[in-house]
Amino acid sequence: TIANSKWFWFADARYDFDEWKSWTHRINGHVGVGYHIFKTPEFDWSVRAGIGAAKEFGSDRNDIYPEALIGTDLEWRITE
Repeated sequence: TIANSKWFWFADARYDFDEWKSWTHRINGHVGVGYHIFKTPEFDWSVRAGIGAAKEFGSDRNDIYPEALIGTDLEWRITE
């Protein structure tokens, strides 16, 4: 959380393996900001947006290319 507000920072990284795609291995990562739309101890709904990059291995594409990320997260704790 940024300074006790509803805003927060995030970072993610991902590895994919798929022998049926045009690539065999793929890695990507993103950084950005998010906002808690509604947050209680039992329920949390947030949105996030960021920028990042991806790299494919085993494909004709050898460059690192930019990506954008927009998403939403929903967490609901039904019981303890």
